Amino acid sequence: MDIIKKYITAARDGTAQQWLSELLPLMPDELLQKSRLIERHKGNIMIRMGEAVESVYLLIDGEINIMNELPSGIIYSFAKLRAPGILGENESLANFPNYRATVVCETRCAFLYLSKHDFLTWMKKSPEALYRVTVQIIRKHAAQVTRDRTFLFATGETRLAYLLAKYYETKAANGICELNIPRSQLADEIGFCVKTVDRCVGKFKNLGMVGRRGMKITITDRQYRRLLDFNV
Repeated sequence: MDIIKKYITAARDGTAQQWLSELLPLMPDELLQKSRLIERHKGNIMIRMGEAVESVYLLIDGEINIMNELPSGIIYSFAKLRAPGILGENESLANFPNYRATVVCETRCAFLYLSKHDFLTWMKKSPEALYRVTVQIIRKHAAQVTRDRTFLFATGETRLAYLLAKYYETKAANGICELNIPRSQLADEIGFCVKTVDRCVGKFKNLGMVGRRGMKITITDRQYRRLLDFNV
């Protein structure tokens, strides 16, 4: 139980703590003893696309960016995930030999590490744990499908408006959001080049849909609603 308390304390967020308090007691003690707490800094790569699948990670604190590389060489960010969550579970359960995406820490993150073998052993021994992990997988994929449908036929302007609105929803405080994000990162996240991002930000500013404060993009509540309504 001391190990479970250690992970719950590392989680910090109430939702993640509740998730862990319900999930970890379902893990056999011998597997729990083999698990490890891993901490990573912002910008650290946790999983690299194409590497052999050897581990599964429970994201217990922080936020990650899940990315893919298109044949054109463009790095496309197709999902963000806040704790709680699981990484590497799809590849392990489906017996894929390699990871199918790159995972980068957006903030300081904490993970519970299990080997692929131990994770699969846990799933086979505990139907309740398998059910809870399956629910987590479905929720993650449902969010990704919704985003993919929105982006599939969208222009760069529509994609950026959607992305900025999502940033407002997760980072706004007291009715305003300040984004100190490199243009290259925004370009990666919408799957377009930096020139397109610069052009779109300039257009949005002229239309009163965003503001500027130095190098930061600012979004008020009124501007957020205009971003939501934007359609090209």
